[in-house]
Amino acid sequence: MKQAIVVSCAILLSLGCHKESRAGRGSRFALTLSEPVTIDPTFVSDEAGAVVCQNIFEGLLNNPPDNGPMRPGVAARYTVTRDGLRYTFFLRHDAKWSDGSRVTSADFIFAYKRLLSPRSGAPQTEMFYIIKGAHDYNTGKTKIFDKVGIRADGPYKLIFDLRAPAPYFPRMLGYAAFAPLPRKIVSKWGRQWTRPVHIVTNGPYMLKTYRPQDRIMLQKSPWYWNKDKVHMDRVVFYFINDPQLAYQWFRSGRIQWMKGSLSASMIHKLRRDKDPQLHIDPYLCTYYLAPNLTKGPLQDAGLRRAISMAIDRSGFATIFGGSQEGARHFVPTAIRMVSGYTPPSDLMRFDPVAARRLYDNYLKRKGKQPQITLLFNTGGPNAMAAQYVAQQIKRHLNLKIKLEVTDWKTLISRVRHRDFILARASWCADYPDPQNFLAILESDSPNNYPAYKNPAYDQLVQKAILTADAGQRNRLFQQAESIMLKDTAVIPLFFYNRIYMLSRKVHGFMPNIMDRHPIMYLYY
Repeated sequence: MKQAIVVSCAILLSLGCHKESRAGRGSRFALTLSEPVTIDPTFVSDEAGAVVCQNIFEGLLNNPPDNGPMRPGVAARYTVTRDGLRYTFFLRHDAKWSDGSRVTSADFIFAYKRLLSPRSGAPQTEMFYIIKGAHDYNTGKTKIFDKVGIRADGPYKLIFDLRAPAPYFPRMLGYAAFAPLPRKIVSKWGRQWTRPVHIVTNGPYMLKTYRPQDRIMLQKSPWYWNKDKVHMDRVVFYFINDPQLAYQWFRSGRIQWMKGSLSASMIHKLRRDKDPQLHIDPYLCTYYLAPNLTKGPLQDAGLRRAISMAIDRSGFATIFGGSQEGARHFVPTAIRMVSGYTPPSDLMRFDPVAARRLYDNYLKRKGKQPQITLLFNTGGPNAMAAQYVAQQIKRHLNLKIKLEVTDWKTLISRVRHRDFILARASWCADYPDPQNFLAILESDSPNNYPAYKNPAYDQLVQKAILTADAGQRNRLFQQAESIMLKDTAVIPLFFYNRIYMLSRKVHGFMPNIMDRHPIMYLYY
């Protein structure tokens, strides 16, 4: 029998152990956001969808407002065995859906079975692969869900059996993919269940209005178990891509959080003026170019390498007002603070002479210039990044690439269907571990936009995942990242700093490297 250790209640119950001022009755909080691709937790993979979901759904544990430990959610407490392989969660009896029904372990089982179904097409399945049997079920090697290491012991107890110790596992549970689902509603309405007229949620807020290409409005849930600690009564997400308009709305008080969308000139001015409402915080996110490895000229590794070496990444600091760090590897440098992982260096160096040599070699072999189009989505920063990349490639390779702009939803759809040659992409951490970045480039990952396939890379990533020793685990991940970068499977450009404007009236907002800010913690 496995021996369990009870996690400290002093940590798990910290949510209710501090005092805060309350926002007044009828308080409203508004911010800018890209329009989500979906708000169905099973299919969320974009940042905007994750932001909305973390406010209308609640998993076993809640994200903290800072870099501290996870906070209680549907689970009031949990235990973990000494070998780190079994987690047992004890669900609170007062957690309810917005229709008044109780949240039970069956709702979690239903959600996870739906997500891991081989036919689901869910983008975040690899997050579950640390759980015993999850990979085999998701890939169709077994058709019996009972062989997956997730089971309910009654309506208020949920047990997970892992393939290897995973200290980061509790951190994963705050992500949308691990949220429960209202079984009856999803079964009745299918993929249409998230429409405002149908949707049932269990988080601090309920979906009130969704106007495509305009806004999402949330309302505080009277059914939420911790509703007395939720200060804002209403939340509005405005879908604004125009930095000037967003800035005007912020200055007028129409929005309180301008989440990104600042132009370089705005950043320069605000930094010069030392505006206290401007914030620049590091977080775990990489902006990169995804080359299509299934068709077109970028199947050629030498050409990919030439393009990568032709880009002076230090220039991104200039075009973004000194606010972004050029990327010479894929996993963000800041991850070292929480995992001890040090990414390989100097594999993505700027070397225009070597780049030109590689490109000339490509021309000799192919006999003609490649036709390359860079696909990116709307928004000032994306256009600036695309134009800068095109200028660098033209200057150092004398290769003119075309630029094609589209909306965010279309971009995501096209990269997933490999309808591109070169595309702008980004990956922001779902949990603070190098595995979360490197696993997306495994051969069978649905987030592997380039369609990169290297058995040696896959084997190293899987070996690292199953390695208990932290130092050896990080060394294996470093070897895997080195292989992938030498293959130029992706072309990292820069690591994000979150640049935003936040009203000085807002309290409870704390910088954190995961860039997660549940609105339930905010108050005036």
